[in-house]
Amino acid sequence: MNRVSDRIVAALRLRPLTIAELTPMVFSTPFHVRKCLSDLATEGKVRKGPPAPRQGRMGATPHFWEAA
Repeated sequence: MNRVSDRIVAALRLRPLTIAELTPMVFSTPFHVRKCLSDLATEGKVRKGPPAPRQGRMGATPHFWEAA
């Protein structure tokens, strides 16, 4: 695991977060956070949670991510 992945897992242990909430917390880009979450989910360390409330945004519904 890299430092961003370590920070992601630590943040998700506190509470479920969306990618938009995780990005500034781990000092990375949304693309890199998304890739790390995908890798961590494959390893079984995190899982995709329920959909987050939409705030007038277009596009895909954001989801919370949780520590496994």
